[in-house]
Amino acid sequence: IKSLEDYCDALVQQAWLMRVQDPPMVMCFAKKGEDFRRDEFKEYNKKGKTTKLCVWPSVRLHTDGHLVSKGHVLPV
Repeated sequence: IKSLEDYCDALVQQAWLMRVQDPPMVMCFAKKGEDFRRDEFKEYNKKGKTTKLCVWPSVRLHTDGHLVSKGHVLPV
């Protein structure tokens, strides 16, 4: 459980650091049912054209900014 607490603390710290930037970094979540956006997300476990589940969000430098990291989506 201690390692889980450490992991959660690290996540909160990273999220905080992303938000206090000027302008703040942005996490983008794919929505269920929307078209799969290959420019912003990678497929997770299978191929498809429609989003079933956002496994991990993509990260942008700021709103409408450059993509820092692609997210992962489980497509249908």
